[in-house]
Amino acid sequence: MTAAAAEKGYGAVTIADVVARARVSRNAFYHHFADKEACFIAATDKGRELMFRQIAEATRALPPEATAEDRLRAGLHAYLAFMASEPEFARIFNLEMFGGEPKGYGERRAESHARFAATNRAWHKRARKENPSWPAVPDEAYRAMVGATYELVVGYVREGRTEELPNLEGPLMQLHMAVFGRQPS
Repeated sequence: MTAAAAEKGYGAVTIADVVARARVSRNAFYHHFADKEACFIAATDKGRELMFRQIAEATRALPPEATAEDRLRAGLHAYLAFMASEPEFARIFNLEMFGGEPKGYGERRAESHARFAATNRAWHKRARKENPSWPAVPDEAYRAMVGATYELVVGYVREGRTEELPNLEGPLMQLHMAVFGRQPS
């Protein structure tokens, strides 16, 4: 489903496209999914969980003495690297949800954005304990950073530059630090 939707767009994908790519029968498809929409939701849910797991693993792998900036950089790097390594997922996650949006996908997009905002909030809370001079920010700042990050990533994906997403690490570090702390070192 991910490959077919990335190539054709969600609205144009048929179950025949999916079963042909998966090399399974229609009966096998319907054994697992009620319809095209259910398959799409399952595919994007799996991709989202893999993405969030990679981000969490990258930050957990840091040594205890890692700085707040180290943790932020590791999380941004993992996110951008995941999207670059999964261009088909990047396309459907960032673009197809706006096309023939399946029912319920808007809520999933909102959940993903809320999860990123919560991650920013938790990171900033911990960072401020380590760096008491860093400013408090309004709750809207966490959501705004998700929007800014998303806008930059979507631009690259839309332009077919998904493999270049890791190049956004520096600009996103500067942007996050300008909003949440100070200029990165």
